[in-house]
Amino acid sequence: MSEEKKEPQEGAEAGAAGAAKPKAAEPAPMILAGVVLGALVAGSALGALLIAPRVIQSRQAAAFAEAKDPHAKEKGKKGKKKGGKHEGKEGEGKSTVYRIDNIIVNPANSDGQRFLMCAIAIQSEDAEVLAVLREHEIELRDRIVTLLAAESIETLTAAGARDSLRIHLANSIRPTLGEEGAEAEFQVYLPQFVVQ
Repeated sequence: MSEEKKEPQEGAEAGAAGAAKPKAAEPAPMILAGVVLGALVAGSALGALLIAPRVIQSRQAAAFAEAKDPHAKEKGKKGKKKGGKHEGKEGEGKSTVYRIDNIIVNPANSDGQRFLMCAIAIQSEDAEVLAVLREHEIELRDRIVTLLAAESIETLTAAGARDSLRIHLANSIRPTLGEEGAEAEFQVYLPQFVVQ
């Protein structure tokens, strides 16, 4: 009898131990699920607050740069960029280009509500002409800003306005070149021209 009594007790102990094991195993999946959920939330917050703004900013900067000058990739390969001015070979000849970027003016009669943002590129086969213009950049910038600020919004947005502005800009640039300005050959381009 004593053997029979021991067996049920052992069975009861084994049953209690067996019942305890599943209860101990249940919290582990819950803890694991909580850790995974916490990691997902932390990763999402990190991505939304730190990484996403940087990615968006870099994409917007690239899109703005391409919208500003769609041929920027080609120009980067052809010439060297130097402080807002590009020097290098353009086209088939030995002409070089001097570029003045970031010209922003309020057109006449706009009461500060509208603005023109543009860039001027001056191309010449005579390197001395461009050297003189580089030396007088401040004066040149002032002449360009004065000329553009005198134009009205209607004039700037009219059909053919860019062509007439190129001629006016060339005539405004010539005095900067001094006595040789009357004989100097150069072309004026407006690679960026935005009226807002």
